[in-house]
Amino acid sequence: MIAWIDLETTGLDPAVDCILEVACVITTDKLVEVEARSAVVPWPPKILKGLRAQADPIVQRMHDESGLWAECSDPRFASQSEALVAQGFVDWIGWAKDFAAANAKLAMGGSSVHFDRAFLRARMRNLHDIFSHHNLDVSVLRDLAWRWNPAVFAARPKGDSTKGAKHRALDDARASIESLRHYRDHFLVCAGK
Repeated sequence: MIAWIDLETTGLDPAVDCILEVACVITTDKLVEVEARSAVVPWPPKILKGLRAQADPIVQRMHDESGLWAECSDPRFASQSEALVAQGFVDWIGWAKDFAAANAKLAMGGSSVHFDRAFLRARMRNLHDIFSHHNLDVSVLRDLAWRWNPAVFAARPKGDSTKGAKHRALDDARASIESLRHYRDHFLVCAGK
């Protein structure tokens, strides 16, 4: 099984920026979705206002358009915290680990997943530590297709680029899975379906 992770953050630096949303999609090795979960990380209004002010204008606009800034300050999520969101995912992913194999650690999949891993390591260490050190990074296949097979690159799913991206964690995680299906079927000649 593969755990597809995507985060929405206030910026690119895990040392200073914060996580706004977490999503995980569990798939089989054949890329069939088994279960999915996403959660907004709530922030008190004053803190969120400061986080937004410090964010790059592109990030400000992106999260305004997606509605994420508003959701992070929604009173319905006020009882949550960054730590509670992380623990909720740890508890939830536990069933997948049990299903995959006793004491198994799931590989982390995604697009440029090293970015998400770095934020989890810095901000949600307990969640980070339940995963294997293996990354299944779809962006590597995208870059290789661009270099070696421009037709496959051109035919990639729409969500496989920054243009048209929704910038919501669950949508982006599912877009990574869709992209890997495309590269498996059209670029990796020996891949089994």
